[in-house]
Amino acid sequence: EELGGQVVRLGHQTDKRVPDHPSIIDLSKLEDSLLTQIVAISRSRFFISSCSGPITFGPGFGVPTAATNNIDISGVWNDHDIILTKRIFGPNGNIYQQKSALDAGFLKPGQWRWVNKPDSGYRYIDNTSDEIRHVAELLFNKTENCPRWRENDIRPSPQTKTQLPFPLAPSVKQKAFVEIPF
Repeated sequence: EELGGQVVRLGHQTDKRVPDHPSIIDLSKLEDSLLTQIVAISRSRFFISSCSGPITFGPGFGVPTAATNNIDISGVWNDHDIILTKRIFGPNGNIYQQKSALDAGFLKPGQWRWVNKPDSGYRYIDNTSDEIRHVAELLFNKTENCPRWRENDIRPSPQTKTQLPFPLAPSVKQKAFVEIPF
């Protein structure tokens, strides 16, 4: 609201409801709204996602995307995309975040299955609302040349990669990590 934008919430009808607010359009309330949600993402100034299926829609249309609460390094393809992973609390009291989690091997695709085991001694720590707000401000500033809904054609960008190698080179992903100043 303070940034002067329009928030469009995406999701499934069974997702937890958010309170009605004049600045929020909740497309998750609509039945069979996947295509509507995809079009909304393709026309948006930027897209903030969690680590779920729609995370790929923003990068697929060339929309600057932030992948938040991610548990691996997937979901960000383009140079303007950014990532904020969950922190990992270790049994020794260490907290692994972004680069240290990557260096320790925790952000490899599929590694979450091991971290998430009850007897592993590790647990994920979700991003805070202040961290996600910081990500929104970063994307808002990065996209100042796009003050409203995109009016361009909604077909996927020809520059978008349609096939990604795994594992992605860590040097490619490290530049996408968001540094939280607090």
